[in-house]
Amino acid sequence: MARAGGVLRLLALLAAATPAVEQAAGGGAGQLAWANTRAGQVAYDITDCPCGTVLAAYGEAQPDAVRLFERIVRPADLAVVVGSACASLPLELAGLVGSRGAVRVFDAHPRALEQTLAHNPQAASVV
Repeated sequence: MARAGGVLRLLALLAAATPAVEQAAGGGAGQLAWANTRAGQVAYDITDCPCGTVLAAYGEAQPDAVRLFERIVRPADLAVVVGSACASLPLELAGLVGSRGAVRVFDAHPRALEQTLAHNPQAASVV
């Protein structure tokens, strides 16, 4: 139980530290582009996703956050993401929790996330 609380607190801190990504999750009706990341193919809205440029250039949007989660999140954990932006973080977390864990994502504009999950069968734990 303590482990899940720590992960939830950490995700809340991450969201607070990236206000530009949170503010950019507006319209959600723009044109999608794709980036190949180490976790799989990630869709992002080129009209309102600030991490899209970084995804396209480097294959990951938040490498420091991912490295931190690799130290905290374990197989069979439950991870919760509020405001997934480009969907790269939920995809990374799906790899960490594995088939026995789950990733719950809450996003006002889930179009890019839905497309990302459709292209990545290894992310079956993401809902």
